[in-house]
Amino acid sequence: MATMKDIIQSPLLLALGLFLKGCDRRVEARLQRRVGPPLIQPFLDLVKLSTKEVIIPTSAVRGAFLAGGSVTDPEKRYHLELTGSHAQASREMSALLTEMGFLPRSVRRGGATVIYFKQSEHIEDLLTTIGAPASAMDVMTAKVDKSIRNGANRAMNCDMANVNKTLDAAEEQLTAIERLRGGSAWESLPEKLRQTAQLRLAYPELSLAQLAEHCDPPVTKSCMNHRMRKLLEKAREQK
Repeated sequence: MATMKDIIQSPLLLALGLFLKGCDRRVEARLQRRVGPPLIQPFLDLVKLSTKEVIIPTSAVRGAFLAGGSVTDPEKRYHLELTGSHAQASREMSALLTEMGFLPRSVRRGGATVIYFKQSEHIEDLLTTIGAPASAMDVMTAKVDKSIRNGANRAMNCDMANVNKTLDAAEEQLTAIERLRGGSAWESLPEKLRQTAQLRLAYPELSLAQLAEHCDPPVTKSCMNHRMRKLLEKAREQK
């Protein structure tokens, strides 16, 4: 337990230490030929430190967003920004966001400093952090909707490409078969090739896999493809 002597000595030692620190600063300033701080500067620093406002990061960011923040419609693009007219305050806000684990970018626009985010994940996290989870959910929903639409468009484009490829191949095969039918090679075709040619004439819109199922007996797609290549070769030979 501290004695009365310790209680009395502690403030005196602290005051002495601060006074000596002030003297040290004055001497250092004199050696560098500049005006040093007053001897009571260490005491002023202590008072300033004890009365310094505690900044709560989340509250500071929330205030900055309410003062100059905006979010673009996520259906169009992902963009959140904090606009401030005070450059130093914007730099401090950017540093605070970095300490919180975000990756802010900044740009000067019309005399103001704009801190912005373009990654959807960062926008979602920031909105959640400042107490706007519903808005963060809107961004997530828009991202999921875009992903579904893009996937559907890719699948549709792939299907269309496959249909066009099938139609182009069928047209080439029909042209070759008609050429064979108009020449002497038709009568000498093996039965399997003639059956394949007749199936193609009967079902010009079917793919090879679908055409193979109509054979009697059914064959594989690979077998049907082999027969078609034979027909194309014979048509080129006849030409």
